Amino acid sequence: MKTTKIISSVLAASLLMSVSGCSLFDNDDKNVLIAAKAYADAMISGDSADIAECLVDGDDVEEDLEDYLASYDKCEDAYAAIFDSMSYEIDEKSVVSSKKNAEASVDITYTMVDYETVYEDVTDDGGKYEDFVEALEDNDGEDTIEITQTITFVLEGKEWLVKDKKSKNFYEFYEFYETVDGFKWGADFEAITVEYFEQVLEDTLGYTCSEFYEDLYWTAQYAGSDMKIDIFQQYDLSHASEVFQRSYTDRFADVLAQGGFDGDYAYEFNGTDGYVVLDGYIDYDEGWFNHNGYIYGGLYFTGDVFVIVLAYTSSSSAHAEVDEFLKAIGYPVPADLF
Repeated sequence: MKTTKIISSVLAASLLMSVSGCSLFDNDDKNVLIAAKAYADAMISGDSADIAECLVDGDDVEEDLEDYLASYDKCEDAYAAIFDSMSYEIDEKSVVSSKKNAEASVDITYTMVDYETVYEDVTDDGGKYEDFVEALEDNDGEDTIEITQTITFVLEGKEWLVKDKKSKNFYEFYEFYETVDGFKWGADFEAITVEYFEQVLEDTLGYTCSEFYEDLYWTAQYAGSDMKIDIFQQYDLSHASEVFQRSYTDRFADVLAQGGFDGDYAYEFNGTDGYVVLDGYIDYDEGWFNHNGYIYGGLYFTGDVFVIVLAYTSSSSAHAEVDEFLKAIGYPVPADLF
């Protein structure tokens, strides 16, 4: 009888293991959670190389991830503030793993500042881009959003790697790049194409453009005796905003510092858009402001497009032509900004 009891106990234990305990030897929850932490850390780092290291076939998608992030580089201060606000929580109870099937999953919830609410609050108060960045930095968790994702893993060798089909999780998480890039500040105007510029110019004023192709941009322009109407479409997006700030808004600040302008003006560059709008006399001999006499119109930048519409005369008819063309393409005339 004693032997029978021992055998019965062994059989019972064996049955218990086969019914409910075999998963204890099949799961790899601990290592899946370690991999999940590495992945979440990479996601909130903003480093495409670190993210790719955590992915199945990461070498194949790293360049695409890098290109996506690099294509939105006009609001780096805002992005940095959003990254500083980020945190995450891994739901350890949600982890499911099977070494036999080489599959696992776990839920991760990311938290970051609610940049859209902050933008609305800042713009409602008439704030600019710099105010938006400051508000993001000072938010201290008052306005936040959460993104919860179920992350799936594949076991390759001894390493759990994230399977992010078509980079869906990546693009969902980094949607703030595109959203913030699209925020408008100051004068509200949209980038236009060279073709549209040429067509509107001909339809409104009857002027035909000449086109020029350079290494850095494609330009079309009309240059009359007292009128200059140009568009530059920049090829290298990474330098477009820098060029406008250096050659236009910073240069105009120099004009003012030297006492080279007498009249009404407005100028701004905020990281996404910029403009210099003038109505008065200028005496300056460098760059786009190289003129001695009357100047009326504006220089505008958004996206990768520069638009310059200037009359170098006090003639009211020339000013009317500037206003007509600017209104036709949806850009603010000088009177809108003074």
